[in-house]
Amino acid sequence: MSENLSLPRIWWCCTGPFSVLPIHAAGLYTSFGPQLRLSDFTVSSYITSLSLFISCPPADPPADFKLLIIAQPSTPDLPPLPGVTAEASNIKGRANSLKTIELNGERATSAAVMRESASAPWVHAACHGRQSGIWSSFALHDGLLQLQMLASLPGLSQAEFAFLSTCEMAMGDGHLSGEALHLAGSLHRLGYHSVIATLFSVRDRDAPFIANKVYEQLFKDERLNYRKAAQALHCAIHLLQEANG
Repeated sequence: MSENLSLPRIWWCCTGPFSVLPIHAAGLYTSFGPQLRLSDFTVSSYITSLSLFISCPPADPPADFKLLIIAQPSTPDLPPLPGVTAEASNIKGRANSLKTIELNGERATSAAVMRESASAPWVHAACHGRQSGIWSSFALHDGLLQLQMLASLPGLSQAEFAFLSTCEMAMGDGHLSGEALHLAGSLHRLGYHSVIATLFSVRDRDAPFIANKVYEQLFKDERLNYRKAAQALHCAIHLLQEANG
């Protein structure tokens, strides 16, 4: 893992059709598996615009840290996500004495999520998601929390890091590929400086593994630094690939 943390980093600002491609997964692949991958040589991140990238402030620890965990193992009219309970528990275990607030089950309403998000520098969402352009949304207990509802939040002056452990939350609209119309891009524009999200569907058993390994790095020695998120995710994915053979 220490070797991966020392790799150089590339920020991809993709436009047009390239904005929906997993550039970080590029490589030489054969029937025997990957022979050479971009991820062997660099840590990849994506940005929606150069202006947001340039304006990213120093990673000073927030004065009043709080991690909001949105956990929905069971959502009305949607398949259960049994791994979400363990995922939330693992994150709280990694946080140790750091303040966490969990909204789950009936408590995970749109109003509650928006209220707590306004004062939580870090947010972790483990729930169903839907990708549909400007109608992209989180599936909560009382319905869908849509991108346009998040846009109505007041200035998130403390916002730093968001982990969207949901399906397709960084996948934009194919018809508007240059607009970054997805929840990850929206949160970035709203003020979250670092966002982890999925391009495609993720298996329920893999999401808790990735989250646990990411927060293991982010909470190490309780030295909070959202700028370590990309390296932490890179390491977690490599560990998952090794575990799956």
